Amino acid sequence: MTNCKYSSQSHNCRPSVLLSCLVACILLSLCSGCNRNGLPETIPVSGTVTFNGTPPPKSGQITFLPKEMAEGLPKRPAWAQFDQDGRYEARSFSKAGGIMPGTYEVQIDCWKTLPDEATGRPGQSYVPKDWVAELVVPSDSSGPIVADYDVTP
Repeated sequence: MTNCKYSSQSHNCRPSVLLSCLVACILLSLCSGCNRNGLPETIPVSGTVTFNGTPPPKSGQITFLPKEMAEGLPKRPAWAQFDQDGRYEARSFSKAGGIMPGTYEVQIDCWKTLPDEATGRPGQSYVPKDWVAELVVPSDSSGPIVADYDVTP
């Protein structure tokens, strides 16, 4: 068997080298914008939820609903739980923290009484129905983003 590295006829190995380079380029292009898990790159987003400048009355959830994503990225929401201290760390995937670059509508759920699906009784929220916020996660962000939200009546 001829080892191309030491063969005087190394020109016979060029097709396999070219094929290897082509395969490597294809794999790199498929994984561009992905991390080691094959998931899109995310940017860490954390912060604090307050109500009129004070800690939340109860624990709750903050959800980031995608409005417009950076080019080539899927529309995927992000979420986080917050306790009565209001701190959160958002994630788009169950094991990977952070949010994909894009523009998001922010929704906060903090319930006085939970909705009752069995009876159809609506819940009572601490968050006013007309409360709105937006988050923009730039593609070129060089580090974590701190996004604090104050819910006011």
